[in-house]
Amino acid sequence: MKKIRFDEILPEGLRLHSTEDDWFPREEVAQHGSVAVELFLERLGSERVLLSGRLLATVGLGCDRCLREYEVGIDRDFRIDLEYTEKVSQVRGEHNCSDFEMDTVFIEQPEIDLDDLLHQQLLLSLPDKRLCGEGCRGLCSFCGADLNEESCGCHGKQSSSPFGILAGLKGK
Repeated sequence: MKKIRFDEILPEGLRLHSTEDDWFPREEVAQHGSVAVELFLERLGSERVLLSGRLLATVGLGCDRCLREYEVGIDRDFRIDLEYTEKVSQVRGEHNCSDFEMDTVFIEQPEIDLDDLLHQQLLLSLPDKRLCGEGCRGLCSFCGADLNEESCGCHGKQSSSPFGILAGLKGK
């Protein structure tokens, strides 16, 4: 999208809608289809802005169990409190954070990099455990067969314990 300076935000706020995807982190996530972003920026004094928005996208992820690519719909509402301070390095240094500071993003310039914030929000919306389905059986750890498609017969060949091979060394 772009950068928005604090002084560009009107007293009644600034509403933005975009389907631009130049901010999308294609090097980290596969994009499937279009994206849509709705943002509302509200000034809270001369040095604070409240950014609320909604991000809609469809991304392709690799399953952690079977490695197949699958699609995930992203529908994320977010709210970010931004505060401009010339002393960001002091805020980032070691000190006790108040409750207010825990929910605030401190920035060094009175402008908001919307591309960077949308990039972050997309990555935060991705699942921690990426599964193509709850019942995904994954790959056979012995032969690598996709257990969702076939039964490989390796289960009987595997020792009951991963340390079973060490038992044979004990006698030597």
